[in-house]
Amino acid sequence: MSKNYYLGVDSAAAIQLYPNFDYKYTKIKDEVVHRSRGENLDLTKYKWGDYDKFSFTVDWVQDSDSQQINYWWDNNTALYFFIVNSAGACDATAVQLMNSERPFQSTNPPYIDLWKGSIILESYN
Repeated sequence: MSKNYYLGVDSAAAIQLYPNFDYKYTKIKDEVVHRSRGENLDLTKYKWGDYDKFSFTVDWVQDSDSQQINYWWDNNTALYFFIVNSAGACDATAVQLMNSERPFQSTNPPYIDLWKGSIILESYN
């Protein structure tokens, strides 16, 4: 089943992305496990929350799209990541760009108007 991927502040102005084969989805739990002292040795688990993480690289991104995504990163903009399957069902996740540096920093030679980079998105609650 093919999927289409979009990133934007809303569905009307979202940018379509074409992830490379390194696309990775991870569900991350933030929890602590504690065993009490004494005879019982009770095990207690404190779950603080969980979140989704999406990471992938993209190539051949148009200049205007790469500038927009870098602008979102610069301004720490709240975004939505839309995944639309071939049946038309849409899964939308509220995300932030979590790259340690700007997502698009280099062009795809010999082109000066097509960019490549990596995208790291994490959901928030």
